[in-house]
Amino acid sequence: MKEIEKTQGTKIDVENIGKKVGLRSMILKDISFTVCPGELIGILGPSGSGKSTLLKSLNGYIKADTGKIYINGIEFYSNFNKFRSLIGYVPQDDIIHKTLSVYKALYYTALLRLPPHTDKKYIHERLEQILKVLELEDRKKTKINKLSGGQRKRVSIGVELITKPPLLFLDEPTAGLDPSLECKMMRLFRTLANEGRTVLLSTHIMESVGYLDLIVILVRGRMAYFGPPDYALTYFQVPRFLEIYEKLEEHDGEEWSKSYLNSNLYKKLIKDRSQQ
Repeated sequence: MKEIEKTQGTKIDVENIGKKVGLRSMILKDISFTVCPGELIGILGPSGSGKSTLLKSLNGYIKADTGKIYINGIEFYSNFNKFRSLIGYVPQDDIIHKTLSVYKALYYTALLRLPPHTDKKYIHERLEQILKVLELEDRKKTKINKLSGGQRKRVSIGVELITKPPLLFLDEPTAGLDPSLECKMMRLFRTLANEGRTVLLSTHIMESVGYLDLIVILVRGRMAYFGPPDYALTYFQVPRFLEIYEKLEEHDGEEWSKSYLNSNLYKKLIKDRSQQ
């Protein structure tokens, strides 16, 4: 994959955020962690664990009911309008116009999102650059409804890259893809993070966790683990990542959360990193 430009990353501090459903039920509770510039973070967990809710709370699509989020030390929700231009968000469902060609979809988005009177030559160069990164140069004249699922997802990512956001959020970006395409997409996300972006994605798939710097594992809205992917096997005492989900069924979310709070990882990766 070619690089676009080096983009200054952004630090995110998440402090005890929670999200209610109805008057009492908490779909998320007491989630805390820190994401440093240039990191690729995966939010994992079984279906219904709160992955998408957490991702949307972090990018401002929805607002957490409790706790705080800080972007480079500035409170996020009360300053959301200042941060909007820094955020790229790719939801689960494609929202691009499927009857347009790949290039036209990107071009019209550029006209809408870039400053008025942006030089047309710059727009063309920018889009060609994005097409290279996404490996879609040979598909730029193809209508989006003729693309494969993986190619459509790459176009959705391209839409968000137009404004060069230093923060990129992706909700289940590899859902429905075969293992080969999943691996290819994860390599793309790794490239985007290596360029300096801060990238967070939600997924229930664990086969490609090696591309991630750190993972958040949720169970019933509680954080059971935050740390390096390779150490998760030791932490949960299982030989394979797929068996982590089975392990999570042995205790409820509160028990897993308390266990993590009492671990050495909590001090090293939550308390210490938040003070950096």
